[in-house]
Amino acid sequence: MTELPTTGAAPQTAARSDPRLLPEFHRYGRFDAGGCYQCGTCTLVCDQGERFPRRVLRCALLGLREPLSASLDPWLCHDCGTCSVSCPRQADPQSSMQTLRRWLIGRYDWTGLAALFMRSKAAYLAALALVAALSVALVAVYHLLVIMGLSLSWEDLGEFFGASKRPGHVFSRGAPTMMYWVGGAAAAGALLVAGNAVHMWWLAVGRDPAPIGLRHYLAEARTCLVESITQQRMKKCPDKGRRTRHWLLAAAVCAKLVIIVFFLRWFQTSELYPITHPQRWVGYLVAALMLYGTLDVLVGRVRGKREIYRHSEAQDYVFPALVLLIALSGLAVHALRYAGLAHASHYAFMAHFGLGIALLVVELPFGRWSHAIYRPLAIYLQAVKERAAAQAAQGAPAPGEAGEAVSHG
Repeated sequence: MTELPTTGAAPQTAARSDPRLLPEFHRYGRFDAGGCYQCGTCTLVCDQGERFPRRVLRCALLGLREPLSASLDPWLCHDCGTCSVSCPRQADPQSSMQTLRRWLIGRYDWTGLAALFMRSKAAYLAALALVAALSVALVAVYHLLVIMGLSLSWEDLGEFFGASKRPGHVFSRGAPTMMYWVGGAAAAGALLVAGNAVHMWWLAVGRDPAPIGLRHYLAEARTCLVESITQQRMKKCPDKGRRTRHWLLAAAVCAKLVIIVFFLRWFQTSELYPITHPQRWVGYLVAALMLYGTLDVLVGRVRGKREIYRHSEAQDYVFPALVLLIALSGLAVHALRYAGLAHASHYAFMAHFGLGIALLVVELPFGRWSHAIYRPLAIYLQAVKERAAAQAAQGAPAPGEAGEAVSHG
């Protein structure tokens, strides 16, 4: 047994040390256990408060599994890299915090798939490829049987891959079927993320001995909304342009999700709109932002000059690469359709559809993109905890008052 590191006058809680925890971290990424000797330099240069990042790193070194599972600190870190630049031992605490976030993603996921994908890039890439391939096969069969009215015979397959029969647009017939497929994939990803978010709440707040009242959650609801939209914590990052670049990419991806869920039939239609139609310019704007944001991330990771990109792993490239390919394949579908190349546009759409489904079903709930959900939720839960603690402190008797009340009773 050991004592949980705390700050200020917070009570210390006994926790069991797990010697298997530290080797476990090394399977999730870089974690320098021997380099850090708790000099406190990282805490002095961090603008997040006295507990960053030393407290969770010390918990990790001591093998305190449960306190780490309940900690929100790795998500409150805005990943600026100042601690790693200032570390006199080059222990790279920023990478250690990234590794802790990956470990927490695995802890939140009740299926166990996130932990597997975080530890094994082969399993992760195989899952993405499998889901994409199955999605492409599904659309191909749908085109063959429904859109073109053919069969699975070799002769009809030749019609499908040849140019002797012009296929209709994927949404020209049986549009509700395609809408159900896309909506089902989006709903599956959302439900998986929601389940993991509930588990995150349970580990961080829900199992506390002193439950937090509903009024505190309602009072801080605005915090979660504002942080999700504005990403205010990134204002403190030394790289002043990072927040803008990150916000533009996040806005583009969110806009793409809104289009998929609510306006897909307006965009995926057999009608060819004129250049002045707003549908085209909305699509161009979203695609341009996706291209700009993903290329900025990918080029930054390849160069490795910014501190936040200095130690990039294979999985770090997957999300921006997927978004980039989705944008390019979507533009290809659009260009080929307006050029009158029906078959080529259908093949491009199959690739576009497969990449999108893989993003929704694999990357969103189990990959590193899930930080877009966990980070604002962690900021919200931390605000709720602080509000509840502040109110409890205001209502608690001052030291000595309780004893005096008893003696004079």
